[in-house]
Amino acid sequence: MDIRIMEYMKAIEEEGSISKAAERVHISQSALSQSLAKLEQELGTPLFERRDKRWVPTEAGDLYLRGATTMIAIKEEAYRRINALSVKRSYTLSLAICPQVFMLYGNSMFSALRSGLPDIHLNVFRTASTQALEQLKSGVVDMAIYSELPLEGRAPSGELLYNEELLLSVPISRAWDGDTIDPERISMSPLIIPVEGSHMGDLVYPLIRSFHIDPESCYTADSSSGVDLLLQNGYGSAFLPGRILNREGYDGFVSYHAGPPLAYDIRFMAGKHFKDEKTAADILRLIRELVAPSGSV
Repeated sequence: MDIRIMEYMKAIEEEGSISKAAERVHISQSALSQSLAKLEQELGTPLFERRDKRWVPTEAGDLYLRGATTMIAIKEEAYRRINALSVKRSYTLSLAICPQVFMLYGNSMFSALRSGLPDIHLNVFRTASTQALEQLKSGVVDMAIYSELPLEGRAPSGELLYNEELLLSVPISRAWDGDTIDPERISMSPLIIPVEGSHMGDLVYPLIRSFHIDPESCYTADSSSGVDLLLQNGYGSAFLPGRILNREGYDGFVSYHAGPPLAYDIRFMAGKHFKDEKTAADILRLIRELVAPSGSV
C-alpha cells in the first residue's frame, strides 16, 4: 500500500484538476496521470470522472479516498511524533478535530493552545468523528473534538462545547420566502449532500427521503469542506453547519432551517490513557474560550 499514491489521489480530489494536483505534489502531469491509470487498472474500476470541467470521485473513488484519508492521517501523526522527539518540551499531545470544527477553528485553535500551553508540543490534525473516537480509544491520539448525534436513552460522552445545526444554503437566485425548508422548492435545484453513513449523512438522508428526493440524483462529498467546495463552485444547494454559513463569504446564499432542526453536539474528550487531568482541563478551558463567542446555533 503506497501512501504516496494516496496523497496523489487526495490532491486530485481537492484540486479538481490533474494539472493543479501535479503541481501541488511536485510531479509532472503525465506522471500523475499514469499513477491514476495504474491504480484504476489495479482496482478494476475508475476512481474519478470528468464533470463540469472538474475531476470528481466516482462511488469507488469515494470509498478509496475515505480509506486514504485515514492512512494519511496515521502517517502524519507518526511523523509528528517522531519529529517531536527532538523538541525539548515536557511532552507531546495529539488532538484530533472533526472537519466541520477544523474549518472554523483549526488554525486559531492551534495558536491558542500553543500560546496558552507553551511547555507542551501539540499536534492538531483533522479526521472524521468516528475515526477520531477510534484513534482516541486505541491511543493514537490523546484528545478529540468530535460530532455526536444525541441518541435517546444513551448518556452523551465527553464535554459539550456547543450544539450545532445543519442549515440548507440556497443560492439567492433560487431562494424562496420564509426561513424554513420548502419541500416543494428544495427539489427544484441540484442538491449537495454528505455521503451516506457519514455523521452528517445520518441527519440529512432521512430528511431528503421524506421530501421524496432520490439521493442518487444529488452531488455528494465526504466532509464539510467537500460540501462547501461544491457549494462555492455553483453545484447547487447544500447542507452545512450553521456556524460555517454565518462566516463572511456566504452573502450570495440564503439559509433555511429544517423542522425539526438537524441538530447535533460538538464535544471534547480526553483518552482514558491520558492521566494528566490538569492539562486536559486547561486545554478544555482554552477551547471553550475560543468557541464561546460564536454562541449556540
